[in-house]
Formats: sequence, structure tokens, C-alpha cells
Amino acid sequence: MNGSILWVTPGELLKTFAIYSAVGLFHFVFRKKFLGLSFEN
Repeated sequence: MNGSILWVTPGELLKTFAIYSAVGLFHFVFRKKFLGLSFEN
């Protein structure tokens, strides 16, 4: 990756925000299942 923060377009920023929001929401929704799997004996 090569770039500069000065050349980020609003579209790229929105796309990145959407991806990170979707991943964060997925983790938030399934957090109890992830924790259950992590601490299962």
C-alpha cells in the first residue's frame, strides 16, 4: 500500500467506514458465541 492521507477521496473513506462498521457489528452481534467458544473446555 502506498498513498497519502491528503489524497483520500470521500468515497474511499465511506467505503472503508462501511467495511469496518460491518465487521464491528458482526463481532458485536455474535460476541457471546465467540466468548463461549473461546472459554469452552
